[in-house]
Amino acid sequence: MVVSEAVKKFKHGNVVYVALFTDPQLYLPEGKGLFPDACKGRSLSDYRVYVPVCRTHEGRLKARNPYVYGELTGKYGLWCGPDDYICGSTQIPWNLSGHTKYVDKIPQLTAILRKRLARGGVSARSANLRSESVDDESNIFAEFTLNTYYGNPGDTITIDASPSFSLDADIINYEWSVDGGDFSSTGLEPQMAVTYDARGYHTVRVRVTDFLGESAEAEAEVRVINGDVVYYELDAPEGVTARKDGEDVILEWGDPPSSAMFLYVRLNGYDLGYVKSSRKELMIKDIDLSEADTVLSVGWATEKMNLGEFTDIALPVDDNGGGGERVEPSVVSPDTGVSTAEGLIPCLALLGCVLGIRKILWA
Repeated sequence: MVVSEAVKKFKHGNVVYVALFTDPQLYLPEGKGLFPDACKGRSLSDYRVYVPVCRTHEGRLKARNPYVYGELTGKYGLWCGPDDYICGSTQIPWNLSGHTKYVDKIPQLTAILRKRLARGGVSARSANLRSESVDDESNIFAEFTLNTYYGNPGDTITIDASPSFSLDADIINYEWSVDGGDFSSTGLEPQMAVTYDARGYHTVRVRVTDFLGESAEAEAEVRVINGDVVYYELDAPEGVTARKDGEDVILEWGDPPSSAMFLYVRLNGYDLGYVKSSRKELMIKDIDLSEADTVLSVGWATEKMNLGEFTDIALPVDDNGGGGERVEPSVVSPDTGVSTAEGLIPCLALLGCVLGIRKILWA
């Protein structure tokens, strides 16, 4: 975030590259929606370098849009690995296991910088730019834009290995193997399109070779579904009601599905937190019901905090703080926006705790 603001003041002609790792204000429009373009390898942002989770579209402090400062167009690169709640690759709160695992991507950044310096007539050696390989035996790396691709039967899915690189020479050949078959070459073309007529799971393997004859391989998964919701293991909750009790709201629900360990709650798109689904009742305090468009969203979550579809409950405006009337869900829809926690600290809704990170940071 600091870098993104600072570069606006730089002399942009002197900027070679802006590398952003785990940006909490990440913006990838291709990752938004129930079946986003990114999952089929389409419409990928030109600054997307390493974002293997196709549904990543917004950081935890909401998107900075426009993401690239105008005069620096073409000079941005974005890294957001799996299981990094900060940059939005996971919707599981507090999952930061991937937040500190970017050191392996330093060779990739080094290769990008070497090429960009060379375009400007500066050699990597004179710039004292070097990188130690992660693999002691090779300086070539095969990479895909995504770890897993998704599509429906009949969809054209674009498998992209353009993030592959060599620290020693240019890549001159891309070869592909589908479901363990023989390799076939696309020459210098780093992409291959695949189409499947029926649902199923498939593998695509790429072999990249550089000018010196060094090669490396990588494998990606292709999941062909049949109109199913790709990411949701649980349907939206049914029979959930909300009633006002003074300045509080009481949520009530029936028996949860066997795999639903928690009920996850959001208020106007912001994470409140979760509570054990076996409680069947939850009091949420300090909700301002004097304003229109107050929406509670509730969804089941598994023991590993994999979220299901959400049910939206629109709360009516309350001018006098009264209560007692139950409100049935007015909208049942998948959580297509996956909008979470702009500056909110997720905490147990049972305690009525809603704190603003931004209020703390900017105070």
